[in-house]
Amino acid sequence: SAIRATYPDAKITILVEPRSAGIGVITDLIDEVVTFDIKKRPLYGSDMVDVLMILRSGSYDMVVSSGSSPMVSALLFLSGILRRIGYDSGKLSRMLLTEPMPLNRYQYAGKMYHDLILNLPGAASALPAIPHIKAGQQEKDAMESVLSRLWSDAGDASKCRNPDRQRVLIHPGTSQLALTKGLNKTWSAENWCKFAEAVSKEPGVDVILAGGPDDKDAIAEIKSLLNPGSKVISTFGQTKSLRDLVGLIDICDLIVCVDSAPMHIAVALDKPVVALFGPTDEAKLLPTDNPKFVALRKEKLGANSAEQPAISSHPQKASYLYPGAPAVQLPVEIVVQSALDQLKLATSRDSLVAARAD
Repeated sequence: SAIRATYPDAKITILVEPRSAGIGVITDLIDEVVTFDIKKRPLYGSDMVDVLMILRSGSYDMVVSSGSSPMVSALLFLSGILRRIGYDSGKLSRMLLTEPMPLNRYQYAGKMYHDLILNLPGAASALPAIPHIKAGQQEKDAMESVLSRLWSDAGDASKCRNPDRQRVLIHPGTSQLALTKGLNKTWSAENWCKFAEAVSKEPGVDVILAGGPDDKDAIAEIKSLLNPGSKVISTFGQTKSLRDLVGLIDICDLIVCVDSAPMHIAVALDKPVVALFGPTDEAKLLPTDNPKFVALRKEKLGANSAEQPAISSHPQKASYLYPGAPAVQLPVEIVVQSALDQLKLATSRDSLVAARAD
C-alpha cells in the first residue's frame, strides 16, 4: 500500500513461493505475480541462476526484499537493480544494499515488513502496518448462495441471509508446510466438535465449518463427531478459490481458527478473530493491540518445567518457537467464552456505527 501510494503509476511485481501465488486475486495493488520455490531442497546453483534471471529480466527500478540471509543481499546486488532495499543483517548487507533497514524480529510481522519502506518519501511510509484487502461483491454473493443452499438442505431456511443472526466461521486447519517443519498448530477434533456444538446452541448464532484441500481429514473427523441433528454446517469443497474464502470470511461475524493463512486474511478484512496458539508466537503473528483480534494460548509454564520446556526468543518473553512444541492446549470453555465475548463486542460496534450514521 505504501509503495503504491508513493508511486501510483509504477508497475509492481511480487515474487513469492508457489503456495502464495493466490495473493494476486485478493488485492488490486499488484500488477504481476511471479513465483519461485526458494524453499525447495536441495537448492542448486541453477536455481539461483533462475531467480537471478527473473530479477534481471524485469527492468526494475527498485527491489524490496524481506529475506535477511547474505544470499539475498548478494542476489539483489547481482540483479543490477539500482535501488535495493532489504534488512541490515550484517556487514555484507550494508555493502550490497543501497538501503539496509533495521531488522526487529520481536514485533508483529506486518510492522517488521513495514519497516522496510520507512525511507519512502511523504506520508506513505506512515500508512498502517496491518494489511488490508477487500472482498468482492461477486464472491460474497456466491458464498451467501452456498450458505442459503446448505441451510435449506438442512431444513434451516430461516437462517438464510438473516441480518439478526450472527455467524461464527470455524477454520480448524493449518498448512502442510507447518507440519513439515514440525510445528503442530492444531487443536483436537474432539475439542473443535465440542466448541462447535456449544456455540451453535447459543440463540441467534450459526456455526459454519470451512477448510481447504489440506483440511479434508480434519473436517471429516469433526463432522463424524458432531451430534446427530447438529446445526453446524460445512462449506468444505464449496470454496473453490482464495477469492471464495475471502468472501466467506467477510460475510461471517467472527472466525475462530489456529495460526494459519485464514487468520491473516481475516485480519486483512478487519474481521473479528479468535486465534488459538500452540507452537508459534502470537505477538509476531497477530496485531494483539487491536481488541478485534484475540490470541489464546495455555499459560506458559516456567523454563524449568520438564513437561513443557520454554525456549526464550526474546529477552523478556518465553516462546514455543521450535519443532516438537506442544499443539494448542486450551480448554473448550475458554475458547467458547472468548468467541461469545467477541460476538457481543461486534454487536456493540455495529450498534455504535449505526448510531453514528443516524
